[in-house]
Amino acid sequence: MKIVLTFFLIICFSLSFPIRGQDIYRSKLGTLLIEVPLSDRIMEIHTRGLNVNLDYENAQFDLELNPDILHTGIDSLDQKLREGGSKLIRLTGKLGLESINTSSHPPQHFQFTGQLGEQGNQIMIQGTGHLEHVDGGEEFTCLLGLQFEMEPSLFLEGEIVHQITGNIKVQLIQTILKKMDI
Repeated sequence: MKIVLTFFLIICFSLSFPIRGQDIYRSKLGTLLIEVPLSDRIMEIHTRGLNVNLDYENAQFDLELNPDILHTGIDSLDQKLREGGSKLIRLTGKLGLESINTSSHPPQHFQFTGQLGEQGNQIMIQGTGHLEHVDGGEEFTCLLGLQFEMEPSLFLEGEIVHQITGNIKVQLIQTILKKMDI
């Protein structure tokens, strides 16, 4: 019984501290704006429900978005998004930085690469990014912005592709949490 209790205490104690070398932080409620050019206007699709996992050591990211929370301002299209039973949309990749610096720094501009979609059905994405330090934040320390464009036919199919008159533009803004030194 003493061995089981000792083992249990060791496990509980070790789980209460982050593992050294693991610098992955999850930020929630990022902003996403998608601009879709149509023949008569630009349709904006947006949300404030973007989730991002960032590995601060090697600047890799994993974004996930539930399409059910996207908004267009067009009731019928919003209803289709909510009822679509869509899978999570994922964008994984690498920022063009060696690491993510959460201490004070000048604005950083970089390129990034990633894969958009689900396993086995992914497209390559390249875009630009911006990381800016924010002084005085208690929980967050930087703002991360990413932008990219993609051809509609790479991600969509059917009649809707013919209604789109140019590349789809995607912009996201995410707060970066302070790195905890333990």
